[in-house]
Amino acid sequence: MVSQYALAYPEIRFFLNIDGRTALQTTGSGKLLDVVIEIYGLETAHRMLEISGGEVGWQDGQAVPITVTGMVGAPSVNKAGRDSLSFFVNRRVIGSRLLTRAVEEAYQGLLMQGRHPIAIININLPPSEVDVNIHPTKAEVKFQDERAVFTAVQRAVRTVLVTNAPVAKIEESQKQYTGQSSGMTQPLWSGPVRENSAAQPSTNAQSPKLTLPLLRVLGQAAGNYIVAEGPDGVYVIDQHAAHERIMYEKLLAEKATRDIQVQGMLEPYSFEVTPPQDEMLKAEAAQLQDFGFTIEAFGERTYLVRAVPSVLKDGDWLEALKEILNNPRGQTTNVEDDIIKSLACHSAVRSGKILTDDEMRELIRQLEQVNLPNSCPHGRPTMLHLSIGQLEKEFGRI
Repeated sequence: MVSQYALAYPEIRFFLNIDGRTALQTTGSGKLLDVVIEIYGLETAHRMLEISGGEVGWQDGQAVPITVTGMVGAPSVNKAGRDSLSFFVNRRVIGSRLLTRAVEEAYQGLLMQGRHPIAIININLPPSEVDVNIHPTKAEVKFQDERAVFTAVQRAVRTVLVTNAPVAKIEESQKQYTGQSSGMTQPLWSGPVRENSAAQPSTNAQSPKLTLPLLRVLGQAAGNYIVAEGPDGVYVIDQHAAHERIMYEKLLAEKATRDIQVQGMLEPYSFEVTPPQDEMLKAEAAQLQDFGFTIEAFGERTYLVRAVPSVLKDGDWLEALKEILNNPRGQTTNVEDDIIKSLACHSAVRSGKILTDDEMRELIRQLEQVNLPNSCPHGRPTMLHLSIGQLEKEFGRI
């Protein structure tokens, strides 16, 4: 509790002594980062991103200002539980399932399943817009416009994540967590340098775009990794994870424009399902049809597949369908997104496939066009970065 109040009031100096041992001591400097260092440690603090944003909600035709500030951890900073999510409304410490969901949705596609972020979220809004008397201990509040608050938090967190999302770096753990290296005296790569928009604030909170530097393919390693050179070092790209991100965003765009491409089967394919799969198939029949599956009942727990999404024509559409049917509705909050992830995964180039130089260059070209090139839809990194400075250090040049 003292830690929570210290995060809510960084300008107040807190000192906590337990059995003669100093358990907590903050500086009262007014800087949230100083409190984060004390509570979470220096290494975690170096990986925190500062957020700030303003949104306008509407209540009874009147504009309601909502300001979101605080700090969130980069995707590499994550926990097994949700105990590192801190929420403050007008500086009141609260618990909120609504705000928890808003933050975790902002991390969608950036964290692996079962992992949760670190976040300190301060929400300021007019007192008339929040009811603090709904809980006996005032540990929860009720917002007059829950949708506006949810959207403000989700957008503020998502914006800072994608506009500051760095490529995973191969570095010593105690070093400061930063984005791509900027500046070196003798670059190995002399081509044109595209401005890295990761360092620039986004003007579109819904879909900010993170731009990669231009990359030159050097080759492939272990049948899984594309090795490329950029203006600031060497990049090692996981070909399956990168292509999975490309296909995921392609499917999102097709779904948004209702332009899902379909491939008809030359002959209907017959397959049987288990009782749980049968239940899932019936429950999500409309969703599957929206994504290009044409499936007809053919006896008890037997179905005929007459068409599949065209992105799977060269992939494993049956494994994708089984994966979708094996994901019970109670274990997911977004069935549509789970379907898109499965389609993207099973349509992506597989690990172990030997690619030609042209195929590698085309994959990188497509990766440069997506909004979030640094992670696959499941939260795994698509690439690692070894900077010029690290190379020079390892070879004893500096």
